[in-house]
Amino acid sequence: MLTYQLLAVRHDYIINSADDLMLIIEPPVDEADNDTVKFIFDGEDAMLIRNSGQIIYLPCLHKDVIKTISSRKDILVVELQGYDLQTVTALIKQKIMPDFSDYYTADVVITANPLEIPQEKLLELRIIYGIENSEN
Repeated sequence: MLTYQLLAVRHDYIINSADDLMLIIEPPVDEADNDTVKFIFDGEDAMLIRNSGQIIYLPCLHKDVIKTISSRKDILVVELQGYDLQTVTALIKQKIMPDFSDYYTADVVITANPLEIPQEKLLELRIIYGIENSEN
């Protein structure tokens, strides 16, 4: 039986003027499997299959991110502990690359079906992200 963790981590997207897309995540414990990492997108939400034991749920993407992802074959994923998005964005605008601790490219897989996340786990993750009210 396969076992894996469904995780919620702090994350942000940066789209530059050339329409390049970068996903920044707060890195969870364990290493990413750079050869098999996948970014699964269902038209609204996404998940990053980071390695065989970890899936990161990435809900409610912004319309600009959705538009950009829809035309991509891959996405740059940067793992950065304790990042400040404004600082990272300002550095990139100045053409200064921050010292990323880990980065890799994830293949983008677009599916017409909703993400396959068990309903009880999906509700828990959405509460963590503040999307659902825990009293509902």
